[in-house]
Order: sequence, then C-alpha cells, then structure tokens
Amino acid sequence: MQKYSNLSLGEKLKQIRVAKRLSQENVAKGVNTSESTVSRIEQGQTECSMEMLTAIKDYIGVAGAPLLEDELAAYESQLWVLNELVAARRITDAKAMQKKMFPIRELNFEQDLSILYSMIEARLMSIEGNLDGAEIHLNDVKNIIKDASIENQHLFHRNIGFLAFFRGDLKISLGHFLQVLDLQTDTLKPDASIYHNIGCIYRYLGQPFHALRYLEQALWKFDGDRTHMLRLYIVSALSECYAVVGEVDNAKKAAVETLMHVQSVNDEAGINYALGLNGFICRIMGNLEESLSFYSKCLLAFPKDSPEYVIFLCSKAIVLNEMKKRSQAKEVISEGKSLAKENEWLTIFLESIDHSMNLNNSKSVNYIENIAIPYLRASANNYKNSTVSYIISATYYKYMVIELCETLEAYYKKKGLNKKALAIAAITRDIYKEMMFGVPD
Repeated sequence: MQKYSNLSLGEKLKQIRVAKRLSQENVAKGVNTSESTVSRIEQGQTECSMEMLTAIKDYIGVAGAPLLEDELAAYESQLWVLNELVAARRITDAKAMQKKMFPIRELNFEQDLSILYSMIEARLMSIEGNLDGAEIHLNDVKNIIKDASIENQHLFHRNIGFLAFFRGDLKISLGHFLQVLDLQTDTLKPDASIYHNIGCIYRYLGQPFHALRYLEQALWKFDGDRTHMLRLYIVSALSECYAVVGEVDNAKKAAVETLMHVQSVNDEAGINYALGLNGFICRIMGNLEESLSFYSKCLLAFPKDSPEYVIFLCSKAIVLNEMKKRSQAKEVISEGKSLAKENEWLTIFLESIDHSMNLNNSKSVNYIENIAIPYLRASANNYKNSTVSYIISATYYKYMVIELCETLEAYYKKKGLNKKALAIAAITRDIYKEMMFGVPD
C-alpha cells in the first residue's frame, strides 16, 4: 500500500470541500478571493501560496491537517511519538497530543495515516477502559487492514489482542499476540509487554512451561523506560510458574523481589498479593512456619466476606495440615465453609482439603476422586468463568489438582489398590501433558 496519497494538493482540497458540502463560491468568499481562483487551485492550474493554503484550511476546518509532503512526514513522526506516550501510559500527555492530531480524520484519502491514528486511539481507549469505543475503531478498519502497512497490521493485531484479553477471550487474544511477533518491523519491535501478555495467557490457560518461555523473554526485553509496574507483573508471574514446574530457587528469588518492590512503593493490593505468593513458594519449599506467617498476614488484609479471605483460609488450612496440626486445620476449614456457602468453587476446594485429611473414610476418598478432582480440573480448563480469576490462574488450579491426585495415589498404593493408583497416576500425567501442550479444542 502506498504510504501517502498521490493526489495533488488541489485534488485534496476539493475532496475535503465536497465532503463538507461547501461550494467553490463558499470557499472563495470565506478566504476573500475569486471563485475562479479556487477552481484553478483545485485543478492544479495555479500555484497555491502558503498564505492562501493556510486560509483555505482554516475556513474548511482542517487547520492542523497535513496536506503537503513535508507536513505528512512530520505528522507521521508525531504519530509515533503519540504511540510511545500511550505505550508508556502517559495518558494526560497522550490525550493532549491526540487533540492536535485529530484532523487526520478529515483526510479520507490518507488511508494509512488515518488507520495508524485509529490504532493508537483504540489502544488509548482500551487502556482507559473504553472497550466498546476501541472495538468500534477496530471494526472500522477490519476489512481493509490486510492491505495496510505492516506497521498498521502490527498495531491492529496488538489492539485486537488486548481487547480480547480484557474481555477474557484468551485463545483469541493469544492468536493475535502471536501474530504481532510475526509482523515485527524496524519501526515496531515487540516489547516486553507483548511477551508478558503472551506468557500470562499461557499461565492463565494452565501451560506454565510455555508461559516461562515468553515471561523470561519479557524480563530480558524490559528496559525500564515504560511503566515501572511491568517488571513487577513479569517477575510475579515468573515466580508462580517457576514454582509449579519445580524451579523453587528461581521462584523464591522472584517472589522476594516482588514483595520488596510493592513494599517500596507502598502498593497495598500488591503487598497482599506478594504475601500470598511468598506463602505459596515457602510451602512448596517446605518452609511451613514461614508459609503460615505469610498466609496469616494475608488474612488480616481482607474482609471476612470476601473470596480472597476464604482463599487464604484454604491455604492456611493446607499448611496446618502439612504441619500435622489437624485440629487447627479443621477449625480454619470450618470457618471457611461458613463463609463460602454461596460459592460452589470455594466450597468444593474447602471440602477437598477436609476430605484429604480423612482418607480412611470411603466417603472422603469418593469425594476427592469423583467430585473434587473432576470439578477443579474442569475449572482449570474453563478459566474465563472463574469467579476468582484475578487471584488463581489455571496453572495454579492444575497444581492443586496434581496435589490431590498425588495424595490419592499414595493412599491407594498404601492400601495395595494398584489399579486405582495407576488410574490416578494417569490423570496426573494427563494434566502434565496439558501443562506442556495445552488442552485440545
């Protein structure tokens, strides 16, 4: 696609005039010249002075619109500056600059620049939470984007990816973000945020091995010039994935960095998340007293009627059980059940912890095998519908199911029920395959 329109200046002025339903006579009167002069300018029969061009642009309402070659090149450079402001989340500066660049909307003949402006505006809208507005912009160019410049295709797929991500359409989002990587150019190279988003999608889909590949790339590409929170998001996601795949030293290092960072900026919500993350890592490493301390601090941060509070009660009960403090664990589970009555997921999670402490009871064995494992496994593969998705990723769901399976497999082996043990082991293997390769559609 040609970068700029090959129309002459006169043809451009004519198209704008006609679009605004103005006659040559209107323009002539508005700029204090003759109708014949306007006609000759539009037909390219006479040169249009800069003074006359400025007057015409002012009158027809496109004072800031780029029409000449040098204006177009300068405008495009400014668009990329605007794109950087949006990417850096400098919203106030971006919106101030956006107002000056809006006249491109009047130039239907400058299609590629108009698309570029629309893509940047759509991204700004997405960041501000105006998803419907962003979608309108994207739909406006959907049918012509394949003929646009590579840079515009890059921004289109990035925007669609973000929009789908914000709406929970993770696989659609993933496809567009991966396409962004295929469309990288000298002007637009995928930055840390793209790799971070791809990594997080794989994490949310329960594929920590794929997630690590992209999250590690994100950390390597992070340059610190944009939002300082991005590194925090990358490192915290890495910590969970490292823990689940068994790289506990890397997990601990990342979890500690996450906690130190949020404490340094006094980010209350981030501190609560980081405390829970450290509690999880410490439990995996066998540091149960330290894990219990982290989870106890988490419980102080949330109201008792919140899902977060019940989730950390579950975590505390698991640690108490592993510490052989069964009576205390039972008390915590009982409190959790009374608070989670209306929440099916949390109720089943609590019941599974309770029943795993009573495996000599056939009802408990049946509950874990036939209710808890199938339900939690299905929840892991249906992440979009999770009521606590902002806390629990599908990767963590699957880790929970693996722990239940390992507990049940050990029980069956102890009882000499080898066929049942093998059947549970097969479920564990299938989950690891899902974590490696994904769930078939």
